[in-house]
Amino acid sequence: MAVGCSPGTDLSDETIRNEIKETARNALTTNDCVTALTIISPLYVSEYTDNETRMLYASAQGCSAGINFFEIFESLSDGTLNGGALFELTTQLFPSTAATDSRLQAAWFAQDAVHAVWVPGAIVASTDQYYTDTENPGSVLYRDRTDNANTFLLFVAMAEIGAAQNRYGYSFGQVPASFSYQQQVDFPWVSRALVQADTTGVACGLASSVLNLIDATNSLIGSSTTLASALSDIQTTLGALESGASFACTLDGHLSTTCDQAVKRLRYRSACSEDASIAAAAASIVFAVNNLWP
Repeated sequence: MAVGCSPGTDLSDETIRNEIKETARNALTTNDCVTALTIISPLYVSEYTDNETRMLYASAQGCSAGINFFEIFESLSDGTLNGGALFELTTQLFPSTAATDSRLQAAWFAQDAVHAVWVPGAIVASTDQYYTDTENPGSVLYRDRTDNANTFLLFVAMAEIGAAQNRYGYSFGQVPASFSYQQQVDFPWVSRALVQADTTGVACGLASSVLNLIDATNSLIGSSTTLASALSDIQTTLGALESGASFACTLDGHLSTTCDQAVKRLRYRSACSEDASIAAAAASIVFAVNNLWP
């Protein structure tokens, strides 16, 4: 079916569902993010959603977030991503301005959808789920999700980090390229109280995206020869952040077992409102990003 044609609306009809998916897929091949998202969204939120629909929805949101596979692959394959280079690259690849675009929000929604692409037959503990009152419950554990979902999560997490850095790592009017994509303004959310006071969702979302990038890297390393060097660099750069967040959480007065669970739960981008321990862990990761991004 051509992109210009509109499929039917009876979602109980499998033929129509397949037409919807094909129309969305065709729109994505021409980078028509709006059409793809408009077409696939009703099916995504319906009782007839499935993993294919979730991936198409994630792809449509990823398209809106500025994810360009060829550009990312080329960038990841060239040079090193040790230390600050990783954050400079994400800033370069995913420009975003809060006043003019919704790229950060699109990346958030893409992450939500990817988290709902479970391995068929997966038994996910209730404590590891979120959005359980929807047709697309997410899991905070990457082993519950398909390989394709975790691969796409690598790009989504980079988009989340890069968009947040562009929006909040510079003063108004500063052009990131003029500073070689190096941070000019520290992220402010470096304490539990500041994370809890954040009403934008960016503090928790940033920490969550870093952990999701770690997960995606861990799920892919050893299976991708093309990106082997880049994945190794990311793993080296971010490897200590998870244990560091758990330790910082204990310094905030929480039990170590509580903190380990908090860091795991933080893969859900809005988890900081659930418990103070999660907000404390998020603050540690934001602080670490400030130190890693030159």
